Amino acid sequence: MDVNNNPDNPIIGVRAYGADPELVAQMGTAAIRGYQETGLLACAKHFPGHGDTSVDSHLALPVIPGDRRRLESVELIPFRAAISAGVGAIMTTHILFPALDAERPATLSSGILTGLLREQLGYDGLVITDCLEMKAIVDTVGTARGAVEALKAGADMVLIGHTLDVQRAAVQAIRKAIDSGELPEARLNEAVSRVFTTKQRFLAALPPAEGEPWRDPAHDALEQEIARASITVFRSAPNEGYRLRKGEMTAVISAHHILPRLAEEIRRYQPDALVAQLEPSLPEEQVQEALQRLASVKQCLFATAPPEPCSDAPFDQAKQAELARALHKRFGERLIVVALREPYDIRRFPEVDNYLCTFGYRPCSLRAVADALFGLFTPQGKAPVDLP
Repeated sequence: MDVNNNPDNPIIGVRAYGADPELVAQMGTAAIRGYQETGLLACAKHFPGHGDTSVDSHLALPVIPGDRRRLESVELIPFRAAISAGVGAIMTTHILFPALDAERPATLSSGILTGLLREQLGYDGLVITDCLEMKAIVDTVGTARGAVEALKAGADMVLIGHTLDVQRAAVQAIRKAIDSGELPEARLNEAVSRVFTTKQRFLAALPPAEGEPWRDPAHDALEQEIARASITVFRSAPNEGYRLRKGEMTAVISAHHILPRLAEEIRRYQPDALVAQLEPSLPEEQVQEALQRLASVKQCLFATAPPEPCSDAPFDQAKQAELARALHKRFGERLIVVALREPYDIRRFPEVDNYLCTFGYRPCSLRAVADALFGLFTPQGKAPVDLP
């Protein structure tokens, strides 16, 4: 339910429905209803909003400025809608909102979790924290202490998803806080009661399993239909310049690990397509070697992606942009750039003539973009965000 209105957000991106709060509310509540009608517990995150940050809370403590009016007009619109839709759980975020609490991030703030979420927005469902092993918590109060503070603030469950020793330390810290009276037993009982109530609500609604519904071919067909509807042409040279021409020598180049799978889809139409797989760091020698291999190529598909969140091998965005410009200089309008996740990549190479976005790189999206590039269908996707 985040409103991704900051193009420099390093962590949300396609995890949000877009930059318009009303669109996010509409799409998010549709997903909530869809999940929960089948007996699944939906969880709205990251309360009260993680879209307008340029810092990843996995790595540091972000701050979202702005007064209460701004929060009401942007971040809180989707969460109000989620609550009205009966969402079963809400996840907190490790972000500082000075307009709501000048000292504590949302996960640790009673003013936000109890005052705003419970009392003002009227939410009585399950509240779970985001992972307390993220550095926004680890580098401030620490995970074990953070677990105690989150429960005191109004969370019903604390999420510690990686390290057993850290989990054990948090359990001991909670026990100590209860024994000392710092964490009232009534607050703990309230949290446990919400866990039980939520389980009863959704376990009672869970339909009996029949066969293996995940193997239903109709689901695969629906997934492919959704992937096709997602392909968006942001820019195109005249006469459908974004299309690849059958029969012309084609190159497919990328530093993305999914390139071999994308190449398979392109080769359904162009069996002799040249494929150049680059490392995420785009070493100069490898790039130059790839460019030399393109001497006889007539058209080129360049697949880009922003840095993967929490990746050990991040893309070198500056070098990726340099390569895009070099390819544009070589191919001009016969260069087609496809962003494999968010559409923001083009900000670094605005001169390209043909630019599409898939919003994902699952097999269904790779097949869909190949079909679009070779004219099997005309993309109808609409941009859910603005490109500066």
